[in-house]
Amino acid sequence: MDIIKNPTPWLIGPADLSWIKNHYFYSILKQNKHNFDTFVESFNVLDSNFWSKVNVLIPKEWVTSQVNEIQSNLELLVKNRNHFLEHLYKSLS
Repeated sequence: MDIIKNPTPWLIGPADLSWIKNHYFYSILKQNKHNFDTFVESFNVLDSNFWSKVNVLIPKEWVTSQVNEIQSNLELLVKNRNHFLEHLYKSLS
C-alpha cells in the first residue's frame, strides 16, 4: 500500500476528505469545536534533528524508498503547516 498519495499534503482535497470522513473519530471531531493550533505548531519537532535520529534508530531492514518519501512529504507539511491548519478546520466545519 502506498501511503504517500497527496503530493501537496497541506491541502486536504476530495480524495483525502473521503478517507477522513470514514475515520472512526471523524463524527466526534466534526460535532465538536477543537483548537488544533498547538497540535499543528508541534509539527516543528519534525526537523533535521528528528530525521537524523530516525536514520540512526530505524532498523536497517525497514529502510526503503518510502522512508525518504515520508520524510519529503512531512517536510512539505511542516513548511506549509499554516495552510494545513486552515484546511483541517475547513474539513471539520
